[in-house]
Amino acid sequence: MATIKAAKPGDDLKSAIAGIEAMAGQGDPSAMQAAADLYRDGKVVPKDIPKAVDLYTKALEKGRLAAAAKLGDLYRQGEALGLDPGKAVGYYEQGLEAGDAGAKAGMAGLYAEGVLVGRDVPKAVALYEDVISAGGTWAVPSLAALYLKGDEVGLDPAKAVAYYEQAVQAGDPGAMIGLGNLYRGGKVVPQDIPQAVDLYMKALEAGRVAAAAKLGDLYRQGQALGLDPSKALGFYEQGVQAGDAGAKAGMARLYAEGVLVDRDIPKAVTLYEEVIAGGGTWAVPSLAALYLKGDEVGLDPAKAVAYYEQAAQADDAGAMIGLANLYRDGKVVPGDIPKAVDLYTKALEKGSLAAATKLGDLYRQGEALGLDPAQAIGYYEQGLRGGDAGAKAGMAGLYADGVLVDRDIPKAIALYEEVIAGGGVWAASPLAALYLKGEGGDLDPSKAVGYYEQAVRAGDAGAMIGLAGMYRDGKVVAKDIPKAVDLYTKALEAGRMDAATKLGDLYRQGEALGLDASKTVGYYEQAMAAGDAGAKAGMAGLYAEGVLVDRDLQNAIALYEEVIASGGVWAASPLAALYLKGEGGDLDPSKAVGYYEQAVRAGDAGAMIGLAGMYRDGKVVAKDIPKAVDLYTKALEAGRMDAAAKLGDLYREGQVAGLDPAQAVGYYEQGAKAGDAGAMVGYANLYRDGVVLPKDVSKAADLYQEAYRAGRKSGLASAASVLLAGTVSQQRQAHDLILKGQLEDAPGISSVLANAVLGGTGVPKNPARAIEILKKASAAGDANAATTLIQLYAQGRGKDVAKNISLARTALATVASQMPQEQRESEELFIEGAAAGSAEQYAAFAEKIDAMPSVRRANLIGRLVGANSNTYVYILQSELKGTGDYGGKLNGVLTGATIRAFNALCSRRNKAAFCRPGPLSRPARDVFLDFMRETNS
Repeated sequence: MATIKAAKPGDDLKSAIAGIEAMAGQGDPSAMQAAADLYRDGKVVPKDIPKAVDLYTKALEKGRLAAAAKLGDLYRQGEALGLDPGKAVGYYEQGLEAGDAGAKAGMAGLYAEGVLVGRDVPKAVALYEDVISAGGTWAVPSLAALYLKGDEVGLDPAKAVAYYEQAVQAGDPGAMIGLGNLYRGGKVVPQDIPQAVDLYMKALEAGRVAAAAKLGDLYRQGQALGLDPSKALGFYEQGVQAGDAGAKAGMARLYAEGVLVDRDIPKAVTLYEEVIAGGGTWAVPSLAALYLKGDEVGLDPAKAVAYYEQAAQADDAGAMIGLANLYRDGKVVPGDIPKAVDLYTKALEKGSLAAATKLGDLYRQGEALGLDPAQAIGYYEQGLRGGDAGAKAGMAGLYADGVLVDRDIPKAIALYEEVIAGGGVWAASPLAALYLKGEGGDLDPSKAVGYYEQAVRAGDAGAMIGLAGMYRDGKVVAKDIPKAVDLYTKALEAGRMDAATKLGDLYRQGEALGLDASKTVGYYEQAMAAGDAGAKAGMAGLYAEGVLVDRDLQNAIALYEEVIASGGVWAASPLAALYLKGEGGDLDPSKAVGYYEQAVRAGDAGAMIGLAGMYRDGKVVAKDIPKAVDLYTKALEAGRMDAAAKLGDLYREGQVAGLDPAQAVGYYEQGAKAGDAGAMVGYANLYRDGVVLPKDVSKAADLYQEAYRAGRKSGLASAASVLLAGTVSQQRQAHDLILKGQLEDAPGISSVLANAVLGGTGVPKNPARAIEILKKASAAGDANAATTLIQLYAQGRGKDVAKNISLARTALATVASQMPQEQRESEELFIEGAAAGSAEQYAAFAEKIDAMPSVRRANLIGRLVGANSNTYVYILQSELKGTGDYGGKLNGVLTGATIRAFNALCSRRNKAAFCRPGPLSRPARDVFLDFMRETNS
């Protein structure tokens, strides 16, 4: 009989089986039970549960009391086998009366589960101990597993170790595997991989072929555990030869991955299907996950649904979770959150604590999914009690966010550390991300590197992406694009398709990062083939720009719509921004509002900022500063620190918007502390201008430099420029910064140096040298220097540089080919405005700039004050006529009527004090230009 039980399909056992069946037919109860075992297991004869039940029943009627436990075990599985689970109790009790060990263990299992009888853990423990004390060490794994549930059942998990050790000493291979699992997991005892390997080896030598799969699983992890991965293959093959389901599943994974063996998807599928056909529904998630890879492996993702449904109907909790994931994500099947919740709930009822985490993750998203976010805590706590790592990480996230529970960063860190210590290196990524935030100085961002590196060594692809991001951004570690590319590439090779999107985003920047921009499309297409939303949005951006691919607005819109339809509401922001551009009348800017509002309802902070900008500018929607403030505030509360700078900018305008300018300081300070470069610049401007804050050149320069270090490349030039307006000592500092900027190729630094040389600030005055500096920088592609040179020629500088429109045109012609189209067009218009000399020419110029975006238009007009004040005054008169303040002629002459009209505008904007020096003064000009930027002219 032992030979038959160890057999696999194809062995020559027909005569032995025939002999057993003959004995059973003659009424031998032992033979009946043996034959029933064969039909139950379905290894050497076709599986036939009704025949097994019939033979067990006949054996029991013949006095074979051990058959009562066998029947109890079958009936306990209920509907999965087409049986009435309620009958299990009766069979177990019948065996118990006769003192049968199998019946005692079966009844102990029922008391432990509390499904068919009331839960009674002490009774379960007592029954298991009865079996073990009578020599049934095979019951140790079940008793140990009960103790391992810990607080859930009021038992001490540490006692499981003693039970396992007792049985191991008695030579029980099941206990060897159980104890090996504990040393592998490292939760109840310190992790000890060599000891786990030793125990699995002993179990295998004792004939427990399931240990081969355990060894294969460990060796497959290779260097991360200090093992030789090539040995995994041998262990899996040993198990497969013995028909072990775990070994088949392990071998299937190897064929699916194609790392230790050549990739062979059909073989992988066949092996998984063999396991499932043998009752191993637990293999369904792995097979379904393989199908979900779709085109990458030549399989149809839709088939995953059928596998999950088949296993879910058989009450497999893992399959319920897998199917719920599909309904949650809405990629392979239409998204259905209620269905996902229902399936996760059923999986949880089946004892899968991982489902509690999944429910917590869903409920945490709250109203966006039509769920009560407060329920997230209960689900996470349920998972926590069961020691679920995902629940610990979820709860850590809540403590880090401080939304549903009081913020507690130490608790968050402790929970993440627990997960990592238990082998969940994936938790190093969110922990690293937490350190990376800095939390207002409470955490050291540099510690993120260590956590990411720890997880990267263990092969965690998420950590590879996180660490790559750090090297890409260059804030906490020195910027290193090749390292970032290498890490993203490794993450992609490990199956993280979003890494292809990250690579596409990097390569898209091309020469600026020393990369080949032409590779961008390939990376995006690779990720798009896997359905990655980020890649679709990236490709949509390319179609919108028309740079690496032909411009195709409809394709761009369609891709953004796809992302939104699959739940990526964040894509509503770039789509809204596309509509907002209008694209020369091809798109309706008013549609931007609907997309932004859709994303705002889903809690998307980027959309809040976009919609706030619309209400701030008042071009497409009616201007509404309170609404803008409210949206920026919500975005800031949602963690978008760049919203602090936006609020600072609004409050800085002060009385114009009915706001207190003093509050700008707090917002800029908040953003600056969080590392936002825009807030640093805004804060610096306050110290530079000396209106809201006392003027402080040193503080302004420090903040500009901080912004430079945070990625605002123009910050160094701004710092040098503000210092040049200070004391002699500060001017020396400025020239030190200019030298630094030249070494680091900082934008705008040549213009600052030229202005210093032109005016003799901190260096000998030398107008000719200043012009040479600008010419040289312009020829090298410095757009800022080209603009400065054109401005200098167009307006002149007293006796030092004569106004010369011809030289301005020559300067533009020299560098035009190196300029972006938008800048080139602006410079051409600027020269035209500077050269205008009659009302007709002013009018022609005004007509040409009328369709320009208001910000570009205002910036252009601002440059004309010094180059051609008449053109500037003509535009001023035109704007004042539009507001109803001016009724005189449009002639470019600064008449008393023009001044009175301008003063009326200033008074209405609560800026009268700024305008007193006259319309051509710097403060008055700023008031007018701000008006132009805000007005849909």
